[in-house]
Amino acid sequence: MRLAVVIVLLVAGTAYAHDLRPGILAFVEDSPGDLRMRFVPPIDARGEASEVALVLPDGCTRKGDRVRCKNGFGGTLAVGGMRGHAMKIYVSLERDGTRHDWVITSESPRLELGTAPGITDRIGIAALALLVGLLLVFGPSMRFVMSVVAFFVAEALVGFVRIDGPLAALAAASVLLVAREATHDRVTAMRRWPWLAGALFGAVHGLAFSPRPVYLFAQLAVIGVVAALVALSDRSIGEGRIIRLRAHRAACYALGALAAYRLIVHLASG
Repeated sequence: MRLAVVIVLLVAGTAYAHDLRPGILAFVEDSPGDLRMRFVPPIDARGEASEVALVLPDGCTRKGDRVRCKNGFGGTLAVGGMRGHAMKIYVSLERDGTRHDWVITSESPRLELGTAPGITDRIGIAALALLVGLLLVFGPSMRFVMSVVAFFVAEALVGFVRIDGPLAALAAASVLLVAREATHDRVTAMRRWPWLAGALFGAVHGLAFSPRPVYLFAQLAVIGVVAALVALSDRSIGEGRIIRLRAHRAACYALGALAAYRLIVHLASG
């Protein structure tokens, strides 16, 4: 992002004679509704920044170089005070592993960033993965129901709190922990107090706002395969117990691999 700012400033200097006034507006989404922002206003022929007003989508607020949105970063983004044909702002948005680019001009001072988040964005891939993990641990039982209810209650209670920190990585680590727990049947604290485990995981995921996946379709496919393996492990088919145990273990490893991948992605992104 810093390199892009330097490039724009250099372009502005070399374009002095042509009265070009480029600006840059760059967003990088770290987790749903939580973005880093860099805004360099258009620069006039004298090298002075133009006075323009940035209007974020509804539900979004800015504090320094951070932007936070209650319902996801989507809707109308506008810049007021654009004048003349030469004034432009180059806009970029990096999220879900892809980059999107637009140009804002005086003729087109606003743009649409996309539709409102879908059900997978609101629930969260990490939360879905964790629920599958709890099913692997407890099976279709009352303990599983207790853990799920506690999870959603805790997530709802802390959902309005925002804390800066590596919480998305912590949420991924919680899925990895549950996947590891599901590989054995020893009596542990999680199995003794399923409601407490569900509440703790729900609080972590509520604070982290369930990070958006880098490749949504691929990770949904993995979770779907895990869910199918869970269903297979609970049905008496084929060779019976051996097939059920193998399917259960395969589901644990697949879920653990997905969680490890998400953990590495969040740690690498800082």
